[in-house]
Amino acid sequence: MTVSLSEPRSADSARREQTRRRILDAAFVLIGHDKGRSVRIEEICVEAHISRGSFYNYFNGMDDLFAALADDLTHDFTLAVLAAMRGMESAAAQADAAMRHYLQRARRDPAWAWAMVNIGATGPLFGAETFASARATVELGIATGEFRLADARVGRDIVLGACQAAIITHLREGSADDQPQAISRAVLRGLGVPADVAERIVARPLDRIAQ
Repeated sequence: MTVSLSEPRSADSARREQTRRRILDAAFVLIGHDKGRSVRIEEICVEAHISRGSFYNYFNGMDDLFAALADDLTHDFTLAVLAAMRGMESAAAQADAAMRHYLQRARRDPAWAWAMVNIGATGPLFGAETFASARATVELGIATGEFRLADARVGRDIVLGACQAAIITHLREGSADDQPQAISRAVLRGLGVPADVAERIVARPLDRIAQ
């Protein structure tokens, strides 16, 4: 008689995924506030109800965990933002849409915002996917002549750095309702977009996206 191994393997895979999910959820709970940057592996293990040894079956350390958590927290949202950007007539409009969507998400979801801030302290701002997408948008703007920069990395850092700083300001001090538009306007001007063009872009309403 032949014994099928597919069912046990499937069950083991499901258990591993459940444990990995518990670790990510525990990490989010612990870093999704203003003191979250100092969280330790031991605290995550207690929150996830696992041993330290079990933690290392899934992640090499905190940097590895934070990279995975950044992807987990931003992947679907980034895809939705990228979908909203498709078809826009300019790189400036795409950059504006991305910045305002991220800043508005941070205003709606403070725990998510704190997680982004704390994760960004040790890795790419807003996760590797968003980090790469920001550079690609700036590269497009340079190629089309919309952005007056010689180095796309400088533009990427302007975009992401301004967004992160704006999120921190909002979390710690609060901000006006039009902060996302104000930040986007200033960044576009810093990238070399004429004032009238930047004003027209930030005045347009954003389409709602899933998050």
